[in-house]
Amino acid sequence: MPQFAASGQHKKEHDEMHAGLEKYHKYLQQCHKSHNEWSAARLRENMAFFEQTLFDHMDAEVQTLGADSLRRAGWTLAELKTLPF
Repeated sequence: MPQFAASGQHKKEHDEMHAGLEKYHKYLQQCHKSHNEWSAARLRENMAFFEQTLFDHMDAEVQTLGADSLRRAGWTLAELKTLPF
């Protein structure tokens, strides 16, 4: 499934979301250390950084990981059951 390759769309989106989550986490850590840092507006800015990517990615991934798509890619139910979820 090319979407999951190192240069695939899902990988790029995961990288963007992780960057946003790291920024979000860093801000929350700053707020924890100094309550003066807290700003709802800044929190929303941090969340907005990866919002569109997250929603677009979730929509696309539902299609990619759907039963028909997995069958076309050659996955069997037995193989899917071996994945560590």
